[in-house]
Amino acid sequence: MPDRSIDTDAAASPVPPVLDPGMAGELRRRERVAFEDGAAAYQAMVAEAGRALRTALLDLVRLEPGLSLLDVCTGPGWIALDAAGRHPDVRATGVDLSPAMIELARRTATDRALPVEFSTMDAEDLRFDDATFDRVTCGMGLMHVPDPRRALEEMARAARPGAVLALSVWGRTHETFHGILADALRDVAGPGTALDYGYLTRLGDPALLGDLLRGGGWSPETTTLVDSAVVLPDAEPLWAQMATGGTTYASLVADLAPDRQRAVHDRFLERCEAHRRADGLHLPSGLRLAVATR
Repeated sequence: MPDRSIDTDAAASPVPPVLDPGMAGELRRRERVAFEDGAAAYQAMVAEAGRALRTALLDLVRLEPGLSLLDVCTGPGWIALDAAGRHPDVRATGVDLSPAMIELARRTATDRALPVEFSTMDAEDLRFDDATFDRVTCGMGLMHVPDPRRALEEMARAARPGAVLALSVWGRTHETFHGILADALRDVAGPGTALDYGYLTRLGDPALLGDLLRGGGWSPETTTLVDSAVVLPDAEPLWAQMATGGTTYASLVADLAPDRQRAVHDRFLERCEAHRRADGLHLPSGLRLAVATR
């Protein structure tokens, strides 16, 4: 599973790939609130911003007319909807843990007259018969699952022999601004936080991702780092978006006393300055794409 981005000197994530029961429960609780309350805002944000990634995943999964596609952690349904728009006779299905996201996806499918099925479902417990789907996608969702190997096993069980899986996750800590957010919170709050935000980047290592895929019943083909950057004059807008809105990170910051919240803010801005260039901050926003077969 070659990846030109491999950096053997990069520190491993402090969060294990499979979360312990306490952290798993905390993740589900906080993300349920964040995604339920923020479903509409998330839909608006990813409609255009995520189009290139969705196109890349649908290209990588080798979608063809007449095939069936399962999109896991579908959110507002964009990948499944794009698949049906690309090939009208593709049988597309999207599942997500958030009822609010699924309701938005159903509305969009109705508005576009696309015959896509959407259901509220846990990625670790897919309620489909064995060998149902020809293709599986999971765009920026696997890192939100407490036990990603279990989710991959479920995807493999629901996939037919020869099926193709294409997925994306955030890169490693140093490859994305989410790592800067996690480090700033960790610097101030220490190990006593209810949920380490490093869960979001814990699957970014290509070797680890390959091991998870193999353990989940898939044969990895390729993994690629999409290395991009968010360019800003300063980090305040990003802080406002991530730490003062309806996000999981915002809920973790809100747990702290006001003086410590300010300390996390200051530490985040300080860490961001390491990425300043002549034209502004170039904050990493890398994500990893992987392809595997059943």
